[in-house]
Amino acid sequence: MNTKPKFSLPIKKSSIATQSLPWGKWGLRVTAASYLTLMVLLPISAIFKKGLEDGFLVFWAEITNPIAFSALKLTLIMAMLTTVINILIGTLTAYVLVRYRFPGLQLLNWIIDLPFAIPTLVTGLMLVILYGPQQILGSWLEAHNIRIIFATPGIMLALLFVTYPFVIRTVQAVLIEVEKKQEEAAYTMGASK
Repeated sequence: MNTKPKFSLPIKKSSIATQSLPWGKWGLRVTAASYLTLMVLLPISAIFKKGLEDGFLVFWAEITNPIAFSALKLTLIMAMLTTVINILIGTLTAYVLVRYRFPGLQLLNWIIDLPFAIPTLVTGLMLVILYGPQQILGSWLEAHNIRIIFATPGIMLALLFVTYPFVIRTVQAVLIEVEKKQEEAAYTMGASK
């Protein structure tokens, strides 16, 4: 069987498409390097310059200070816990959003995207207003010896609120790409639903 077409139209190649634009490649590289320098390297170098003004020994003493070490430890623990929770719950949420249709799906999608639209400062203020000791919910929690604000649960809530949509949208894009046939093939090979 011959798959070659019986006729073909002449295609004129554009001179712009065939020409190499050396300034385009270098322009993109310079733009990326400038952005990286302005947004990442300069602020980090300013931090180190300020930190090392009094010498390396003073800098090292401040870094190894028990309070600084405790803050770093708390940050790393909260980041790891947030990552685990986001992976578990975010993946499940993304799976439900991709595989099932139900009333309120669009509303749930909007709510998930809400942290993208709210500045982190407003998020912090919202958490203080909601869980603060002078508020209804905060005073009830305080009466039961549960501290949310100015404690590790408040840090966890803030981190989850800000990072949860990133996990969902990333996993959701991957799940959309996985076709039903691939899933069915996995089921026939022993994977569970």
